[in-house]
Amino acid sequence: MPDRAFVHLVRRAGLIAALGLGCAALAAVIGSALVRSRLGATPDEMVVRVEATVRARLDASAADLAALSARVSARRDLIRDVPHDPAKVPQLFDALTAALPVGQALTTGVTIYDPARLPIAWAGRVFEFPANQPDAPASVFVQTDSFGPRLVRIEALLDRDKAGASASARPALIVAEQRLGDVRSSPGQPATFVVQTDLVPVAVGVRDSPGAASGASGTEALESDAFSFVIRNATGQVLLRGTVTRRDLN
Repeated sequence: MPDRAFVHLVRRAGLIAALGLGCAALAAVIGSALVRSRLGATPDEMVVRVEATVRARLDASAADLAALSARVSARRDLIRDVPHDPAKVPQLFDALTAALPVGQALTTGVTIYDPARLPIAWAGRVFEFPANQPDAPASVFVQTDSFGPRLVRIEALLDRDKAGASASARPALIVAEQRLGDVRSSPGQPATFVVQTDLVPVAVGVRDSPGAASGASGTEALESDAFSFVIRNATGQVLLRGTVTRRDLN
């Protein structure tokens, strides 16, 4: 007959294993419930929360750029003098550097363009002037390059001292831009990037990528395994189209 101590040991081991499996299953259930409470009970609710997170990031970036443009605009006298006094160019560069948000020089930049759309001074991380964009005051849009998407704000720098100037004269421009957080390229889709949020990763395409401009606001089921949403700016133009997979929502 087997030793009673050995049988007792086997039974105890079996009980411990069963308890361990039970705890693991309970932890999985609790974890799933916590995720559901954080994201939402249904896929539509989850996507709405993800969209709100992406929109909040865009809103925060837009606020940063508006504040940056306002600080630069306050130096309009210096900006106006530079074309006529090259000795003031270093002062303008210093002023733009000082206007950047603290600690954001690697993700945010600002450039002053003259009426001919030639840069006269810049600071931070900047790119070439987006020639396909309008000169409308405070136009905001998302543009991509090989480094990912960035929010761009263009503001016309009107010369208030020249009230009698021709209305058709092109003003100088303030172009402020900011990288949209932690992104990586999407394999096989050079115009699409994956933005990591606190909830789930979101595939992002800008308004000039295929299909983005025709999207409607709100959540849309693209396929059985993906949902999309469109975020627009204040004038109704599409800023970006976000896509979330069902697998990431589960």
